[in-house]
Amino acid sequence: MNVKNELLLRLYVVMLFFIVAAGAIGYQLVKISVIEGDKWRKKGTDDYRKYRPIEAERGTIFGADGTPLAVSQPFFDIAVDPCQSKPNDFRAGVDSLAYYIATNFQRGKTPQSVAASLKKMREQGKRYFLIARGATFHDLEKAQDFPLLKLGRYGGGLLYDVQHNNRMRPYKYLAARTIGVYRDNNPVGLEKSYDSYLKGESGKKLWQKLNDGDWVPVNDMEAIAPRRGDDIITTIDVELQDYAEKVLMQTVTKYQATYGTIIVMEVKTGALRAIANLGKIGAGYDEIYNYAVGTSQEPGSTMKLATVMALLEDHGADLNTRVRLDGGKSQFYGEWMYDSHQHGIQSATMMDAFAISSNIGIARLADQYYNNKEKAEQFINRLHQFGLDARTNVEIPGEVSPFIKNAFDYEAGWSKTSIPWMAHGYELKVTPLQMLTFYNAVANNGIKMQPYLVSEIIDEHGIIKSFGPKSFKQPIATVETITKARQMLKEVMHTGTGKDLKSDLVTMAAKTGTSKLGYFRKNESPDYIASIAGFFPADDPVYSCIVVIGQPKGAYYGSTVAGPAFKAIAEKCYLRRIAPGVVVNEGNMPSMGQIDLPRFSIGFKDDYKDILKTLALDYQDETSSDWILLEGGRVPLEMKRRYVDFEKVPDVTGMGARDASYLMERCGLRVRLDGVGKVIQQSVRPGMTARGQTVQLKLG
Repeated sequence: MNVKNELLLRLYVVMLFFIVAAGAIGYQLVKISVIEGDKWRKKGTDDYRKYRPIEAERGTIFGADGTPLAVSQPFFDIAVDPCQSKPNDFRAGVDSLAYYIATNFQRGKTPQSVAASLKKMREQGKRYFLIARGATFHDLEKAQDFPLLKLGRYGGGLLYDVQHNNRMRPYKYLAARTIGVYRDNNPVGLEKSYDSYLKGESGKKLWQKLNDGDWVPVNDMEAIAPRRGDDIITTIDVELQDYAEKVLMQTVTKYQATYGTIIVMEVKTGALRAIANLGKIGAGYDEIYNYAVGTSQEPGSTMKLATVMALLEDHGADLNTRVRLDGGKSQFYGEWMYDSHQHGIQSATMMDAFAISSNIGIARLADQYYNNKEKAEQFINRLHQFGLDARTNVEIPGEVSPFIKNAFDYEAGWSKTSIPWMAHGYELKVTPLQMLTFYNAVANNGIKMQPYLVSEIIDEHGIIKSFGPKSFKQPIATVETITKARQMLKEVMHTGTGKDLKSDLVTMAAKTGTSKLGYFRKNESPDYIASIAGFFPADDPVYSCIVVIGQPKGAYYGSTVAGPAFKAIAEKCYLRRIAPGVVVNEGNMPSMGQIDLPRFSIGFKDDYKDILKTLALDYQDETSSDWILLEGGRVPLEMKRRYVDFEKVPDVTGMGARDASYLMERCGLRVRLDGVGKVIQQSVRPGMTARGQTVQLKLG
């Protein structure tokens, strides 16, 4: 019995072991298939199938006239699946395909070696032969016409995928710091400010892992297309921007300055038409920093305009109020102050002191009226009233806040000398754009405009957002003060420091400025900032402008260094936008023998038929095309076919505005017209794939 019990015990133990093992196995089966089924099925799928992101094409940044300033160019990986095509098609086309691949993309290989690789891969069942990595869209279009590949994804095995979109600037460094740079997760300039619009939405595409480890896209039905980023239209005038950069380069190079900036603003709107920035790099210059908004500095004599306006507002002085100049050298509370030179003039009116930019004259007027606690606060409040304490909130990141100390704030450095030194542009700091915004308000009859750089955001359906002029409700000063301030600025250019800048083309109102870096530091070789701010034409301002040149060598006065650049910009603006047009019907009408008839005309055929019928002119029509080129110079006139591919950007050169606009919009493109007459230039090259771009058509 003992033996029997022992055997039974062993049997029960073995049975119990099998029952426990079976239960554990059963539990694991239930857990894997039911409880964690989704997880493991997904993991199995992920090992052999997975979605990869498709980078969205970033939106384009355009100039005010529709000229592209920053665009995205897609780059592709192009491959072929040798196993996809039918046997007969593969045999017939593989050698020719190999020739085109070796000739266009793999020049280090012979056509024979490429063909051998394709054949071997087909025999082995391998399905991914890389033709080119990082190819352009033009390369992809070329590959799509190759033998065998022209049969497409399923007939010829063509595979391609967007590798990335490369950001490009067609005009290279034009407005580089304003437009900005797009870097992954760290854009700058407008690229950063409008990144949420420009970046679009990524898509995704299903890829499958093959036995040999290569991954191939499954099919287009499994793809979720990316949404292209929105485009933005800036206020930048491309021609004026280019000219401002050239003028700035000439100026900083001539005086070997450390940096320089030029800003041009439209007076009545606040639209920024040009922002040029250059900084010294080694022996040359580059647009390395946006000094227009990112550099806060003591402005020097351009600040005198705010001082005299404060005095006018508070009736502390008027244009004819006389003030001591002490020959150009005087003391304020133990500190010496100097004019640009010891001119020997003992006294002058406020108008004349302002015109010759007398530091002593303007400082003494301010000191006499404002240097007590109550009046000092009044002076600071006037600077706030003029908007000099506020940021402009322009769309470019990195704007520096202005610095204007409160009256008798000793922790901020207030002293007895603060009023006279602030009066001529020291002990406070503003950026060039902040100072220009103040001068622009004076030009605009006291109405302060907010500077802006973007006018529209658009997508494929049209305008998403529009940004127009934005003004502040309250004028910065009374009409009387503004009138007198503009009179003083004109006097500067007539008899004062700007008299040598007089132009035969356009009148200007401006104030020159020269600020000394480290004014109170003794026994150091000083550096200077030369500047000029103003507007033109003087009596009916259209543009305001500021030029700032940092640490020039050889000369440092604003009138000498910055003034000529200001004049050049004023004359350029006048000739381009302000000058009255030419009277076209002036003089005697030419005889018919002097008139040259057009050699050809392009447009919609039915319209030309109606015109020719009305004029009773004979013509030949041997084409079935709706769009024709009507060739003159012979009788009868001849209509020739004008082919239009509605998936490509058409060539509309020579067409009238109506026909050109219709064709462009029929191709899904947006149109901007500039001028009158027939199309003489289009901003997007004909033959490019139409993808909803905005095309600027120049008429003439």
